Amino acid sequence: MKDLKTMIIGAIAIIALIMSMVGVGGNNQSTSTLGASGSRFPHGISADSTSPSSGQVRGTTLTATGAATIGSTLGVTGAFSSAAADVARFTQGGSRLATSSTAVAEGVLTEAQLISNVGIDLTLTGEATHTMTLPATSTLDIFIPNAGDSAILHYSVIGTAATASSTIAAGTGMDLVKNEATGADVIIEAGNDAWLRFIRQADTDVTVFVDEYIAAD
Repeated sequence: MKDLKTMIIGAIAIIALIMSMVGVGGNNQSTSTLGASGSRFPHGISADSTSPSSGQVRGTTLTATGAATIGSTLGVTGAFSSAAADVARFTQGGSRLATSSTAVAEGVLTEAQLISNVGIDLTLTGEATHTMTLPATSTLDIFIPNAGDSAILHYSVIGTAATASSTIAAGTGMDLVKNEATGADVIIEAGNDAWLRFIRQADTDVTVFVDEYIAAD
């Protein structure tokens, strides 16, 4: 009888120990508040279904209501939006679209090309007379979609023939403007470069400032 009693007591003790371990390591949820004295997540923290990498913060949205300091490189794979930004130096990067024309021809830029490329290099062979038409504003859902949005595009016309040129043509809903200087136009001769500056107006139209430049040396 004594041995049976001892066995029962031992079994109860083992069960109690197991239950306490399950409570601590299993379903126990802390009610303490994070951040009171600083919280660290060296193994990462995730707000979606993917396990984070070491030190990574994952989630669909990250909102900082106060000042945020980034001590290393900030990588953004999607759109980056800011009401105001103050930077010591800003470098705009991007790809360049290379295209060519051998005769009288017309090209039409697309929204995808404006988004993906910071510049266009158009090579004209011989006496090519080319027209580059900008996309209609109705097709610009991502590229400068809101009133006040702006973007720039470098346009380079490459060629040696004296009469080769590329004329910038407005897409539907676009308004071209040129410099007031004598001789200014929207015809970019071979060997010259131009800046196209786009800005979305309140009436949804897009104004495009065309400034052509010639070689200085």
